[in-house]
Amino acid sequence: EQTWLFGETISPPVQNKIAKSMTLRKVEKGGIVLNDLPSDSIFILNSGEIERIIDGEIIETLSPRTIFGEEQILHGKPQECELRTTGPCEIYEVPGSEIVSIPIVMWKLLETHELRLAAQTGAFVRSTLPAHGKTGTGPVKSNRKAQPSTETVASA
Repeated sequence: EQTWLFGETISPPVQNKIAKSMTLRKVEKGGIVLNDLPSDSIFILNSGEIERIIDGEIIETLSPRTIFGEEQILHGKPQECELRTTGPCEIYEVPGSEIVSIPIVMWKLLETHELRLAAQTGAFVRSTLPAHGKTGTGPVKSNRKAQPSTETVASA
């Protein structure tokens, strides 16, 4: 299936190469903390939901076709949040080595990461990216309350 990350801007041979490198991980029940995910990959939630948690607070609920783990590829650092399943789910692992040389993919990962950070800090609470379907990453939903800011944030 197409995702926003690997959509129409990538040639079919490159899409096929990425698809062949992907590994499907299945989690059979909810409440599982995903602390064994490789640090050199990104992930696409195929089915189910995953909660992103910081300091015991759910900051985002990931839905199918949502990408996560982008900070690992972009900044070379582990996830700053705990990931917990809410029920059974399937996750595709995409090795970073397959995507780091594709500028449009890296740009989209950066955009996703920046939107997440903005949602977490209260700059805005809903992504402007397409939501679901063939072109969406899924909504960026923040459960955090907006914090007052002294910065001026330019709107898109």
